[in-house]
Amino acid sequence: MKPRFKNINKISNEKLKRKVYSEDNLQKALVEITKDMSKKLAAKTFQVPRSTIQFSLKIPGHGSKPGPPTILNNEEEEALVNWIKIISRKGFRKRKEELIKILLRTEKNGLNYFKQTSYINFPYT
Repeated sequence: MKPRFKNINKISNEKLKRKVYSEDNLQKALVEITKDMSKKLAAKTFQVPRSTIQFSLKIPGHGSKPGPPTILNNEEEEALVNWIKIISRKGFRKRKEELIKILLRTEKNGLNYFKQTSYINFPYT
């Protein structure tokens, strides 16, 4: 009888565990590597994954956050959320598609209504 292997394509309910390390330790490891310390020893000494060190050396300016960069900054996003809450209280509920059209229209016209946090300056209220 042949041994049965687990289906490697089966989706697991377990979350992937990410190793936790500080950005400061990564920078210290990179400095020591430039001073002729091996990558493996730096990874053990500063408790940073060796693959992370290799990636940081290969692509130096890469950000640490996964995913694409955000379009709106925190202030603009907070202003947009407040505006959505205010217009929905007034009875003008917007769907996701309508909000995307409004944002694209303001960006296309070069208007930036997110600089000021006042909801009065938002379009289409």
